[in-house]
Amino acid sequence: MLLAEIDRGSGWAGNKLPSERELAQTYGTSRTSVRQAIETLVQEGVLVRGVGKGTFVVESYKERHKPIEATTGSENRTLAFVVREDIFQFVEPGVTRILVGAQKACQDSGYRLLFQTATDGLSEVGSDIGGCIVVGGAPRRLLDNMHTAGKPVVLVDLLQDDSTAAVGFDYAGGMRQAMSYLHNLGHRRIGFVGFPNTEKYVAYWQSLAGFGIRYQPELVIFLEQSDLQPAIMSGYRVMQKMLADGHLPTAIIATNDLVAFGMMDALELAGVAVPGQVSVIGFDDLGWETSRPLTTVRVDAGAAGALAVEVMLERIQGGGESQPRITVPTELVIRESAAPPHKGWSEQDQ
Repeated sequence: MLLAEIDRGSGWAGNKLPSERELAQTYGTSRTSVRQAIETLVQEGVLVRGVGKGTFVVESYKERHKPIEATTGSENRTLAFVVREDIFQFVEPGVTRILVGAQKACQDSGYRLLFQTATDGLSEVGSDIGGCIVVGGAPRRLLDNMHTAGKPVVLVDLLQDDSTAAVGFDYAGGMRQAMSYLHNLGHRRIGFVGFPNTEKYVAYWQSLAGFGIRYQPELVIFLEQSDLQPAIMSGYRVMQKMLADGHLPTAIIATNDLVAFGMMDALELAGVAVPGQVSVIGFDDLGWETSRPLTTVRVDAGAAGALAVEVMLERIQGGGESQPRITVPTELVIRESAAPPHKGWSEQDQ
């Protein structure tokens, strides 16, 4: 979102960015999401921080990343980058990294990338694009219209059907790594917060079965896709419910880092130590510099964005009919939010 605004020519090049509060109000998102987007763009060399001065767009960025205009010949050199509007706020930090990776790959290949959000009612992106990269699931009408027009679509982070190319993450492998780590630490009462019918959830309950641990539904809370709040608040409220119900696990895995941070906030407010009493693991590894280092499953979102462009260009330039499913590996990053279960829990309790 922020990168797209810079690329559109916001006039920020060389100038100071508005405050986090102003940006959050402008884009209708949380300050946490804005902060993470800024951190990502600093790491990518788009923004620079001046001590005591603020954050600025690097003056040379606009020239280095000047979009190449679409050609007037047979080959259209403009791609669309589409994110579902209903999930954007929830997954924005990861989307920013995917967008950065895709943007770099486009520039290296002489293509222009246009960013926009989509709703279920969106019927088309535009007749002047060569293809469409969609993050978080494509509205069916969009897929149908793109296929009818003979233009390729590449999905990122979600495979909807076998007829569409997709780049995804090995969420199942990452969940198995996290579950094995907790099991080896001695945890037997392990919870999950996320979405039903996902790779993460399936790998969670399959791991329990593989360990011979009984599935405990009171330790599982599903988030509502249709009524998403900012992710940190979702995690906070989920943990408040667990505390109120008295069903506290010794360890819990969250669907992403922001939900994990929200749960840690609620535990801290309730006087429950992390990891002394409850271990917490997230997903994504947003790379935050925080006082609460989070054990998490690292996802290389930038690599996924670049791979999506690579698949797209193969489809455009080669005209192949194959529909590849590329999986980006994940990696468990061990920090300080997970530890062996506290001594107050006996094997029988777990």
